[in-house]
Amino acid sequence: MARTLLVILFFSLVTLHAQLTVEKIMEDPKWIGSSPSAPQWSADGQQLFFRWNPKKDKLDSLYTISIGELTPAYRRSSPLYFAEGLQGNLLICNGMIDVNVHYQDVVKLTQRLIELEKDNWELASYPLEDHGFVEPSSWTDEYKRILKLFETILKN
Repeated sequence: MARTLLVILFFSLVTLHAQLTVEKIMEDPKWIGSSPSAPQWSADGQQLFFRWNPKKDKLDSLYTISIGELTPAYRRSSPLYFAEGLQGNLLICNGMIDVNVHYQDVVKLTQRLIELEKDNWELASYPLEDHGFVEPSSWTDEYKRILKLFETILKN
């Protein structure tokens, strides 16, 4: 009986010291998640297609998300739905290969501003830039435009 209690006590102590941590999880390949890959928007910008293998099958599967499924969050976060309320000046500086703010969304916003007959905005497109600019010429151009906006609007 004493020997059984000793074994139970030993395993209890081992269990206390072997708690699950992030580091432990990351050590074991079966715990590591699978990220989606090859994201691509539909031509009309209403669906996102991507490959994913969450069940770790032999091949990735094709998944799609419709913007309609994301409507409440998308409407709260997309400037497209706030264009009508634009009152001040707007300078849009966007990289054309930006993977965070997709260029097609900038084009949609631009079209919406045109439809609303807004004239207090400017678009600066940077063909070589992602979300974080790296080209010195792009930085220089962007900051010249910001300075011009500040000098024109804030000084008056």
